[in-house]
Amino acid sequence: AVPEQCPALTLALVEDAMRLLSQERPQLDLNQLLKLLQLLVPWYANVRLEPLPVSNSRESMTEAKSFVFLRTLSIVGLQNWASSGDGCDVYFSIWQQLFAAGVGVTAVLNQAPCRASDELSLPNVSVVLAYLLQVASRSEAALDLAAKVVLVAFELAPHTVLA
Repeated sequence: AVPEQCPALTLALVEDAMRLLSQERPQLDLNQLLKLLQLLVPWYANVRLEPLPVSNSRESMTEAKSFVFLRTLSIVGLQNWASSGDGCDVYFSIWQQLFAAGVGVTAVLNQAPCRASDELSLPNVSVVLAYLLQVASRSEAALDLAAKVVLVAFELAPHTVLA
């Protein structure tokens, strides 16, 4: 209920928590890391990503606020504790909430689109896909993570992913 009542707290709370979670040697044990990740899930429903800049300059892209935000979230997913078991389930729940921000995962899943015109508009999907196109080729781990994130997006917005 708090994320819905206090959306203005979202960005600062999520960014600080993600910085903590993305540390190579977090100061928390596995149970604490998972609990923090679980607490973050509903907050992602409030995150509206800004479109990435359309530019030939790689620097302007990688300095964009949404790119930095998504890179930090990706770094968390590359941590050993977040890539298997309970950590993996919670981590991909975050992506699901992020994709459906402003609409809600339940609303999206309840309206399975058979046609592109029936699909609910999820602006974060296009931003994340643009980000993934930039980073997926950087390593095998990045490609693997990108493939899994695209599957989450496809579940919620198949026509947007295929377009």
